[in-house]
Amino acid sequence: MLNLLNDLRSLLYFKVNIKDQSSFWANALKGKSGECWEWEGDLDIVSGFGVYKKVISGVNVERYAHRLAYILTFGAIPFDNEIRHTCRNRICCNPDHLMPMRKHPDPDEEAYITATYYDSKRLPRLSYFERRRIRQLREEGLVLRKISEHYGVSLSTISRLLKED
Repeated sequence: MLNLLNDLRSLLYFKVNIKDQSSFWANALKGKSGECWEWEGDLDIVSGFGVYKKVISGVNVERYAHRLAYILTFGAIPFDNEIRHTCRNRICCNPDHLMPMRKHPDPDEEAYITATYYDSKRLPRLSYFERRRIRQLREEGLVLRKISEHYGVSLSTISRLLKED
């Protein structure tokens, strides 16, 4: 609930003050719409996300840059949602790469998140969600070749993953 109030305050403040919107976007290294717009401002040491700091009415306010980028572009974040990076780049604030998702997604959403994350880039390891879904698909009787083709990995990778259990 506190995040929702903070987001509404941020939205109201930043929507009214155009000058602050431009100072916010000045911290983002904008590229083409399909590329990551990396945050060049402060970073949160613990989470690794970009942070935008501002003094509002004498109070120091910190907001995650990706959340503000979403708010400035699309409006308030839906209740009980967090903003996910489809590019898996924590300092990206390109609104095209930001997607609201429930904090505890169901398996169908996990599959969507994984498919979206890996649509453009292939990382060397399968994500937690992918590994979990692969095990589930195998239990449902899907053959290893189909699973490996779907996730773009070798048969031996799928086989090793299933033997980990």
